[in-house]
Amino acid sequence: MTLAILLAATACVWDGSPLEPLPRRVREMFGMVREAKPCSAGELPEGVRRGLASHLHQQELEIADPGQPWASGCIPMKDRPRHQLLFVGSSGDTWLVYYRSGGIGVTRSAVVIRAGEGRVEWHGRCAPGKPKGRGTMGPWSCVE
Repeated sequence: MTLAILLAATACVWDGSPLEPLPRRVREMFGMVREAKPCSAGELPEGVRRGLASHLHQQELEIADPGQPWASGCIPMKDRPRHQLLFVGSSGDTWLVYYRSGGIGVTRSAVVIRAGEGRVEWHGRCAPGKPKGRGTMGPWSCVE
């Protein structure tokens, strides 16, 4: 029972295909993306942790898992990271990470990392498309 609750608490929070929002040339870096389970920073391969930390200008990776408290506002909070994982998945040695960052406004970003080298291959900001109707946002898209 406790394991089931733990796994539910660390599930990725992404709706739809994780590749769809990415530019075509970035989608072509992947075959089929397998969602990481659990969706947790602590479970990421060392190269992915190192690459993501470098991308976020951190010495050691500080990012909240899905569902964990994080500092979403513009005022930093002690003991709360400024970023939160949304989705982590891989295709071979290539990893796709979606996360959000706090600040004046909450932003969503995507980063593609080669686990073996811990190298960021691509990164971009993500935003919803134009509304498709009353209260419905269009599909997300990410750009460099």
